[in-house]
Amino acid sequence: MAKRSIVRGVLTMLAVAACAGGSSPMRECRPSVGNASALIVVANRTIEPICVYVNGRFVCVCPPFGKQKIRSHVLGKVQMFGRMRCDTWGPETFTLAPGKTMTWRLGVSNRRVRSGRVCSIAPTG
Repeated sequence: MAKRSIVRGVLTMLAVAACAGGSSPMRECRPSVGNASALIVVANRTIEPICVYVNGRFVCVCPPFGKQKIRSHVLGKVQMFGRMRCDTWGPETFTLAPGKTMTWRLGVSNRRVRSGRVCSIAPTG
């Protein structure tokens, strides 16, 4: 039980440190550069950090029970994935419009569990 808490704590620290930005709990990760943009708000409703991908590109980590803002300069249809150890979310296709905000909620009820795999990150041996 203590190992699990330590591993979860380390993962959370790594996840929060992975997205550079201010001290606000809702940081903006910018996947690309351009003039027009849309805002994606990822709401993580799980106890683990979730890696977020837009069009197959890693953009940031959303902390446990937190929100992450992603400013996207890629407009139109985008495909999003979320990954946490052995759980995945998506692919979800969203249409982004300039100046609009889209919220993607990630929770236990809408995840896809990978079957037939060992999903432990604890060292063995």
